[in-house]
Amino acid sequence: MKFKLPPPLDAFVAAKNAHNSAAFIACFAADAVVRDEQQTHTGRRAIQAWFEEASRKYRTQLSVTGVEERGGKTVLTADVSGDFPGSPFPFQYHLTLKAGKIAALDITSD
Repeated sequence: MKFKLPPPLDAFVAAKNAHNSAAFIACFAADAVVRDEQQTHTGRRAIQAWFEEASRKYRTQLSVTGVEERGGKTVLTADVSGDFPGSPFPFQYHLTLKAGKIAALDITSD
């Protein structure tokens, strides 16, 4: 099923699937925070380093299965495939958006 994603989520998914670091980081606010695998990455430079390492290591592809507003956040659900055990695996991307950019992203598997 194809979902109509609002900006910047459409660009976020496209850049993530293309492993395009410049396009990916352009989706984030300068002071954005990403939490993934019990680690926190703050600011564009740290987020870009995290993205590039994860792209090399896992080569993930997102297949969006849902999007909804929940508690002031946008929650994007996706089946994620890549080079990791259990692939594909369902993940949730909890996004806080500000001024058309991603201000916070928490990635969970529940």
